[in-house]
Amino acid sequence: MSFFHTLGMEEDEKGDWVVRFEQDDSGKLQLTQQTKDILPRVMEAFNITMDRLINELFGGEEEVRLLLLRYVILVYSA
Repeated sequence: MSFFHTLGMEEDEKGDWVVRFEQDDSGKLQLTQQTKDILPRVMEAFNITMDRLINELFGGEEEVRLLLLRYVILVYSA
């Protein structure tokens, strides 16, 4: 599951999933403006979570950060 997929698991006021991607004229996917607008807050929350995991579960061992990041799928390219 990708990082952006989890953002799409948010429900809107109608109970439908929030759409995080849209197709451009060439058919390629791009982030919606709403998603672009919330990314700074999302990244801040992600970094706070990573910091806490490292401090509480791994005794502050920063070396584990890169390994944890490898488990997060940030971009999918076919």
